[in-house]
Amino acid sequence: MATDFEYDLSAALPALRDRGGQQELITAIERALWVASAHQDLSDAGDALQLLGSLTKSDGHGGLTGAERSTAVGCLFAQAIILYARATETKPIEREQWFGREKLKGDDRGLHAETMELRNHALAHFGKAAEMADGSLVSEALVMRKASEGIGITFYSARAQNRAQFARRLIGLVEQVRSLAYDATQARYAALGTALAAASKVDAGVPALMRGFRFDPDAFCTVPGWIDAFRGNADTGAFTSHGAIEKPNA
Repeated sequence: MATDFEYDLSAALPALRDRGGQQELITAIERALWVASAHQDLSDAGDALQLLGSLTKSDGHGGLTGAERSTAVGCLFAQAIILYARATETKPIEREQWFGREKLKGDDRGLHAETMELRNHALAHFGKAAEMADGSLVSEALVMRKASEGIGITFYSARAQNRAQFARRLIGLVEQVRSLAYDATQARYAALGTALAAASKVDAGVPALMRGFRFDPDAFCTVPGWIDAFRGNADTGAFTSHGAIEKPNA
């Protein structure tokens, strides 16, 4: 009888590459990992926008001072945009792209382009987004003024930490693209299951290798109880264990 198991396919990738062969399985693991990672970015972006909305609407603001609330709002706004961009169009370093603008239509494609412009020209790199319809995101001035002793130079800076109307529009876009990523994740999980079955049937060394990479939740994350909360989220798109790993000769 098969027992419960969790094998870390991502951790096993280097060993699979070094072993040689089974390129289809390696590609299937990589493709599933890449799009699942993008889906998680989109989920986190949505969470940031929801918290941003709560923070800007609440009366008490969680006991934050005005300056603290402004910083928190700015962090959430920037985090949501950067995560969305990373999941969709920003050139990735350790994963391949799954998204293309052709997946979006009409106004959604325009909002996506606007989001990327904001990411590229105001958040990820130096810029002020001066072309935004509701004004520049950043204003700066170097001012010469009379001081108590002669002339003084002062730098003034003002940052619009949030664009409420834009953030509300972005919530809808993030949810739509997250749904696309979820569907793509499920398709790649299914393809991975097929690749695992095929590899295990022709090469008993594959399941043997996998058994050397059991997943340790406590080593992966030190936050107590994190795995229980994660497993309770149906939207993580978990793929059921594939019996061919336990029974390669079946």
